[in-house]
Parts: sequence; structure tokens; C-alpha cells
Amino acid sequence: MRRLLNAWRETGYWWEGEHEKDFYRVERACGQYDSYCDRLTGEWFRYRVLE
Repeated sequence: MRRLLNAWRETGYWWEGEHEKDFYRVERACGQYDSYCDRLTGEWFRYRVLE
């Protein structure tokens, strides 16, 4: 990671069984993207790539 641009928390659709997630927008040499960590499981996911 070159630079953290933003961080936020979302509660998700609890009525559909989603958990809270911590989101991070990062900038790398190849561009920007959002990733999140599921707060219950600790798993990381790439959410979207920004152009």
C-alpha cells in the first residue's frame, strides 16, 4: 500500500445476515481501490477498483 486515502465502517444489511465491515480506500502504483474487512470473520475482500 502506498497511501491510505479514506476509512469508514458500514453496518451492512443486518436483516440479510450481513456483518459490520471496515472499508479502506487505498492508492497504489496501479491505481485506487476499496477493500473491506468483515469484522466478525476477519476476512479481507477487494470491493472495487476505481478508475
